[in-house]
Amino acid sequence: MTCYKYFTDKWDIARTMLDGVVDRGMAAFHDMTEEEGPFAAKVQGMLMQTTSQIHTVGQPFLEDMMQENSPLHGYFREMQKKTRKLSVDFFMQAQKKGHIHSDVKMPVLLFMLDHLSDLLNHPDFVQIMPDIQQRASELAAFLFYGFARKPE
Repeated sequence: MTCYKYFTDKWDIARTMLDGVVDRGMAAFHDMTEEEGPFAAKVQGMLMQTTSQIHTVGQPFLEDMMQENSPLHGYFREMQKKTRKLSVDFFMQAQKKGHIHSDVKMPVLLFMLDHLSDLLNHPDFVQIMPDIQQRASELAAFLFYGFARKPE
């Protein structure tokens, strides 16, 4: 009963929890992109941040939110739009600074980024490389060297 003094229903609890995860993730993303360091390390950090958020929320809860009939589906999509804008801004700035080749189309890059988390946690990849840090490094390097200019 005390719980419902502060929340209207279980979906309100879920939205509040999701708000906290997204807010902490956005703050970490902002800090990571603003600090000095190599671009490749920032890409790896973004991948690790996404994975951390997936683990925090939990795969079953995430899958439930992604289903269109879920009461949280619309809310989840709005949260995705907020976080996606940060990624778009970051990569557009990186392209302007020459970290990303000018011929790379931003929609293609964003499509690839949207699917990196799926690859990172894919059972076949986990079997090949059980350590999540190594998997994140490999994916970041693969992505980075696929669209980045060679260091001068």
